[in-house]
Amino acid sequence: MKNKTNSQKPKTLNAYLCSVLYPILCLLLTVLILFEATRSPISWNATIHHLDKIVHTLVFSLLTFLVYKVVYFFGIKLNWSHFLTITIVVTGIGLVDELIQSLNPSRLPSALDLLADFIGVLAATLFMFRRVYSTNRIFLFLKK
Repeated sequence: MKNKTNSQKPKTLNAYLCSVLYPILCLLLTVLILFEATRSPISWNATIHHLDKIVHTLVFSLLTFLVYKVVYFFGIKLNWSHFLTITIVVTGIGLVDELIQSLNPSRLPSALDLLADFIGVLAATLFMFRRVYSTNRIFLFLKK
């Protein structure tokens, strides 16, 4: 009979998601973003104006949120430099996406797409910043 240690099996669903599934989703989402830049543009026949910008914002906020969840799970205490680094790296993925589009003759790079990417990154960063540095912690820090 084999002896299973606690390190071989995640204890909770959250541990499994953060240690296995979220890193895979981060990688797949990044590959999907960069792969989509090499393809012909999608025709947005929708009644919602600027639907592509909304999609850019949502995809990059999801990617940023997943990165924060993975980093936070592995015990890295998030500080200002981590927030700045993650913001720059994920925004850099958006910049690479636009650069790849500039190399594709059927695509046009857009500064507005990059701005939508950055807004998504910033929204997820502000959300995670608020979760890490909640108001209660700030007031406790000020009382010392």
